Amino acid sequence: MKTILFLFCFLALGCSHRVIDFTMISTKNFDVSKKHTKLNNRVTGKDMVPIIIFIPCGSPDIKEAIDKAIEKTPGCVALADGVLYEKFWYIPYIYGQSWYEIEGTPVMIEENEEKWEREPVLKQKGKTETSENVKEIEDGEKKFTIIKKDGHVSIIQKE
Repeated sequence: MKTILFLFCFLALGCSHRVIDFTMISTKNFDVSKKHTKLNNRVTGKDMVPIIIFIPCGSPDIKEAIDKAIEKTPGCVALADGVLYEKFWYIPYIYGQSWYEIEGTPVMIEENEEKWEREPVLKQKGKTETSENVKEIEDGEKKFTIIKKDGHVSIIQKE
């Protein structure tokens, strides 16, 4: 049993390496001259393909990984201050996975200032906060509240 476990650990392979660091990246068309805001959170996206026996079932796509990360934040058009990794793991002649993983800070473009509405009080996690600019966004079945305050933007998902 110990020999089998040792061989399994010895034969299992995995690797991860940093492909690129970036200041800003996007797969969306947007007007760069418009005012933009970086959010406070970080998002990740990845595109993965399986490796069956020794045959990869396609190749991971960097564009898909970027799109998945951008789509995690409603209204986001780009990622800033991020990193792209290429990763894989493989057990020879059995199974493995290969993927690109991207991590970055979401960037939103402020298209129309008139879209922001004033709301005096917002309750979040038992605390009452005063905010000057509040915007409601619906993304399919999910609803979000976006708050601009002191140069920062916060996104709160409504239940």
